Amino acid sequence: MLILNLVKQIKQKTFIIAEAGVNHNGSLKKALLLAKIAKNCGADAVKFQLYDIEEQISTLAKNAQYQKEGSKENNMLKMAKTYDLSWDSHYKIKKYCDKINIKYLSSCFDLKAVDFLTEKLKCNIIKIGSGEITNLKLLKHCAKKKNVRIILSTGMANIEEIKKATKIIKKNLTLLHCISIYPANENIQNLNTINLLKKKFKVPVGFSDHTNGYEAAIIAVALKSQIIEKHFTSNKNLKGPDHKMSLNPEELNLYISKIRQAEKILGISSNKKNISKEEIMMMKIARRSVISIRSIKAGERLTVNNISIKRPLLGIDASKFENVLNKKILISVKANTPITWKMIKK
Repeated sequence: MLILNLVKQIKQKTFIIAEAGVNHNGSLKKALLLAKIAKNCGADAVKFQLYDIEEQISTLAKNAQYQKEGSKENNMLKMAKTYDLSWDSHYKIKKYCDKINIKYLSSCFDLKAVDFLTEKLKCNIIKIGSGEITNLKLLKHCAKKKNVRIILSTGMANIEEIKKATKIIKKNLTLLHCISIYPANENIQNLNTINLLKKKFKVPVGFSDHTNGYEAAIIAVALKSQIIEKHFTSNKNLKGPDHKMSLNPEELNLYISKIRQAEKILGISSNKKNISKEEIMMMKIARRSVISIRSIKAGERLTVNNISIKRPLLGIDASKFENVLNKKILISVKANTPITWKMIKK
């Protein structure tokens, strides 16, 4: 039922995931604060990470440049241990998220994390990051979970790799277009890939946004992205791999408000043209109707010599002008009188 509610929600509006990641710096207190910030800024979900450090990282792994700058650490294994948060802490985070009514999500990087998320925390959504798209063992394990939606980022992946992943995860799959650079320059976003993924794989598609601004997210919403994911932090100046490239609370609040504003501008449906109440009022001013251009006596026929179509729309609509010609008028009227159907002899 919960997964059906999520699908219904993301059809109605963009489902916004505030990506906390490891910006808690290994502190439960900071993790709870991040959940509160995400809720206060209007996000639909806040996302953390679950992983077994030794399982996923070897001693050979080096940090990306942005990670080095933020954490002052070159070795990925050492860095991961510094910013790790115990899995037991996630019980408390999940409970707090339920209390404040924001959805708890987590990225999973190994089989144990998937089991913990779905069986212990009872979560019905698994997020798989771009780096794991070729981890077919992990994808197969996720695909075995029943009534669980899998959100899979596609950064760094070509179409064949995405195709292979979708063959494994055959249902309840959402793909996220993603450029795995932090931050990612706008000129390499290629947001038209969102439409390509929708057309090629026939699944819901969203956008994991690594740009500095909010413009890419607005365009993604216009392209009908069902999910937008964005990194955020409580303080950009904190030590850690992701803080500097994340939004602070004020920026996250603006980011989400811009998305909601874009949704309002786009409207709720592209299947029909809705006419607003304000436009209906404007019709009376902007459109024309049949109006007398001189005095007309009762019994006289209406012709191009005594009627015309002029603003405002107070009489018979201009589109019916031809239907009015040669009809007899029942009452005498002065010039500049709107002609109504009640005045005309049928």
